[in-house]
Amino acid sequence: RHRKIDSKLHRVVSKEKHKIYRSFTQWRTSILLSFGYDPLYCPECNHKMEFLELYYNHKRVSLEEMYEKVMSKSRGKRSSA
Repeated sequence: RHRKIDSKLHRVVSKEKHKIYRSFTQWRTSILLSFGYDPLYCPECNHKMEFLELYYNHKRVSLEEMYEKVMSKSRGKRSSA
């Protein structure tokens, strides 16, 4: 978009976070294409579920902390190059 009024708009998701948030949505499509089912639909009642929390090795993983860790690694790679 190159309209003059567009320069006054604010992004809801910053450019830095956009790639990370997109990767969180691609896992659903990957599972659907690989295994033939949508992981967000309940197999019992067929209602769409919401993604609230992520667990790894029986421990809750903060999506914000995961984002910060990935961003700090990517910043480190850029500065050393």
